[in-house]
Amino acid sequence: MKKLTTLIFYFAALGCAFGQTEWAPIGMKWWVLVQADFPFQEFYNTYECTRSVDTLGHNCKVVHEVPFDNVERDLLFYQEGQKVFMYNDTSELFMLIFDYAKQAGEQYDIVAGPETYNFLVDSVTTTTLSGDDIQVQHGRIPHPQDPNEPSLQARNKVYEGIGTEIGLWPEFPTLATFEVWYYLVCALKPDGKLYSLNPLLDVDCPALATSTHTVLSEEPSVYVSQPCFGEFSHNRCC
Repeated sequence: MKKLTTLIFYFAALGCAFGQTEWAPIGMKWWVLVQADFPFQEFYNTYECTRSVDTLGHNCKVVHEVPFDNVERDLLFYQEGQKVFMYNDTSELFMLIFDYAKQAGEQYDIVAGPETYNFLVDSVTTTTLSGDDIQVQHGRIPHPQDPNEPSLQARNKVYEGIGTEIGLWPEFPTLATFEVWYYLVCALKPDGKLYSLNPLLDVDCPALATSTHTVLSEEPSVYVSQPCFGEFSHNRCC
């Protein structure tokens, strides 16, 4: 009986391990479309998971960022079960950015820079990308100053193991002189599968994945009308 109990526990644990989607496998790449106003510009931030490293008490994934201003940096993430944490330069701590276990009606806090935002999960669905079934959390982030006003709630989708609709991770900077919006548009897995995200933006992911430089444009592609957070939103205001 003891051996049977041990086997049951082993296979249950094994099933949980295989059921977990890995965040940022080494070799994964992402492209984030950046749209800035005054004057209008459109370009891409690129990201690649380059290695893993043991640091600050965790086994971390290092994601190399090449932003539109070419000030490159390495970002640190680690995964614990279905939660993903990112190193926060402001607090100098790892802070939660994703919790894939949350279901409809549940919520969790996202820390971005100096701010903390509450992500309310409205529904959880499954979508198929390049033959892979991906869990998607559909939710909203209330305005910190007026959380009960629906028109100020920022909509967002969280793709398990990939990122969010409004960027690789949820980040909401305040810019005093101009506004910037971020859209995660393409992701390339180490096995060569290419995910096309944000289809309304009509980005040619196969062409982008083989490009050797960021693309600059003076004309917008398709603006996505979404509820917004005003000056500190990644979402294009209606």
